[in-house]
Amino acid sequence: YFSNNNGITALMLCAKYDNDVYLESNSITAMLDKLKDENDPDNLIFLTDSKGMNAFMHAAEKNSFIATLTLFNWTKNKCALLNQKINSQLTTLDLLNPEQCDELIEEQTISKDTHAVDAVLSLLKERKALFPQAH
Repeated sequence: YFSNNNGITALMLCAKYDNDVYLESNSITAMLDKLKDENDPDNLIFLTDSKGMNAFMHAAEKNSFIATLTLFNWTKNKCALLNQKINSQLTTLDLLNPEQCDELIEEQTISKDTHAVDAVLSLLKERKALFPQAH
């Protein structure tokens, strides 16, 4: 939970720069795994820096597949994560490109609550539809 003067946490740095190939062994998973017994990992994932960006936003902005997927899978409230606003009034969803949307849609096996899954899938599909289709 510690951050520098700009509000950047270790999780945010890992989200920006961690390029581990294996989802199970990345540093983000290691950090969140340590939290799961004591705290809600969402508390750390939703923390924002001085620009209003959380760890998932940093990963999306850097187009980091492993980081976005890891953070997305660890987050309980995925709709809130996708709709969280940055200081510039953009949402997390606005940072995702079509490939990232596809990846998150494909990996969407996160909830037994079909309503929540449907809402998340709907958000991701709406975002993807904003981009011109490649031929």
